[in-house]
Amino acid sequence: MSTFLEGARRSVLQNLQELTNELTSNVLAEQETKLYDADPEAIVHRSNNNTLRSEQIPNGLEDFTIEDDIFEEFNSISNAKNEILEWRDNRIVSKCLWFFQCFYMTFFMIVTCTVSVSLIVVGLWYLDFIVFDGLQITHKQVTNDVIEWFFMCWMHLAIMSLIFTFKFVRSLNLSSLNAMIVLIGCVYKLFIYLYSMKDEIAVKVPLNVLFAALYITNSSRISRNFYKGQLNKQLVLFFQLSCQFIYGSIIFYAIKHLFLPRYKELTITTEKLIFLILCSLALMICRTLARTNVQNMCYVNHPGSTYILLALGNALTISLYRIRQSEMDTLWQFTVFSFVIGLFGFLEKITMVIVDHFFIWMYRKCIVLEKDMNSYVGKYRTPRSQRLLADNIVCSIIQECCVIAISNAIYQLNDGHIFVTRMFGIRALLALILEFIFSLLSVFLVTWYFNIPVLKTWRKKWGRFFLVTLLTVLFPVFLIMRMEK
Repeated sequence: MSTFLEGARRSVLQNLQELTNELTSNVLAEQETKLYDADPEAIVHRSNNNTLRSEQIPNGLEDFTIEDDIFEEFNSISNAKNEILEWRDNRIVSKCLWFFQCFYMTFFMIVTCTVSVSLIVVGLWYLDFIVFDGLQITHKQVTNDVIEWFFMCWMHLAIMSLIFTFKFVRSLNLSSLNAMIVLIGCVYKLFIYLYSMKDEIAVKVPLNVLFAALYITNSSRISRNFYKGQLNKQLVLFFQLSCQFIYGSIIFYAIKHLFLPRYKELTITTEKLIFLILCSLALMICRTLARTNVQNMCYVNHPGSTYILLALGNALTISLYRIRQSEMDTLWQFTVFSFVIGLFGFLEKITMVIVDHFFIWMYRKCIVLEKDMNSYVGKYRTPRSQRLLADNIVCSIIQECCVIAISNAIYQLNDGHIFVTRMFGIRALLALILEFIFSLLSVFLVTWYFNIPVLKTWRKKWGRFFLVTLLTVLFPVFLIMRMEK
């Protein structure tokens, strides 16, 4: 009898639990439906992640914080009637005054970073030029190669430290693992010079394997830390963290084996100019595609550090065509190419913003018609994507101007022309003026009409932009210059 009563009691409790869960789910669903009907965009502005899925935050760094919640240039008004464009009612200055403010901030951005970064990079190049290249001494050449390899291998760990902080990277023992791999590479470099190895496969393949091992080790350790036991998410995060290596490797291979041989075969200057313009357009399209890969990273890093994953690949592409531009003989070719590249960069920045607006329009349709929280287009036009756009625009402007000054200075330095100062001044100033005009127009349009927080981000994070630009510009310039030698 007691067994029967115990079974009946358990059955009743189970039925009550199921009924309670069902009622709770119905109430939550009704509340969500009312929320979507009242404010279809609430789901977009309510969440800082891009997938808009209700997942529990893993143990890692926080997303937006109260002190650094930068994702709008003009803050929204909470009780505005037109919620889609409510931020337009909070623009406290006129269009003309805002244009002059963009003019001042863009000019200050370009001048300060271009002068400081260019002086450092050109100074290091000149030191390398007079100490190591000018003297054909074996032990100095060995020292030069080992030092370059040492700093090149620490590049990825430095980038990961800027994204996740050095304390987090050190907690995963990545510094020790990277130091071991770098030491093996330095010893192998010395071994190559000691035995005068000439075989290209024996020289380059082991070093390339070690270099790839750095990226694989760092990315895999970080992805496993955030998503333990979730293989699919580990692979996605691993690919996102390794995208700069994959993207840079493809570009490097295309430069060395496809671009440079074909470019050197051309003899007519007009053909060279057209070929260079088409290659630059293709590289800009690749940069836009690479951005879509990392803009849906959520709950892993702060949104203000995602652009660093793209900075190195962007600097590599910019260095490619700007170094080729500095070698142009005539001034009219130099001017035409500067104008075309500036126009391409302007269209690239505007297109990125317009594409996000198009996808968020699609997303609103999905919310209204299907109440679909897991829609793929939900990752567009979120606070994280807006911050990524702002960071990417600022970083690309600074990198472009820095590479213009650096490439022209290094080319005139290697050329040894008697009018070095005059030629450098004319070419660099002309290219910088054209780049400034297109950058000013893009900054004004994306801030005034699309509310992308470009100026607000620059004011608060200018020091980080300077450090990232110095770190990412130095490596591609030295790499391409060494590859040509």
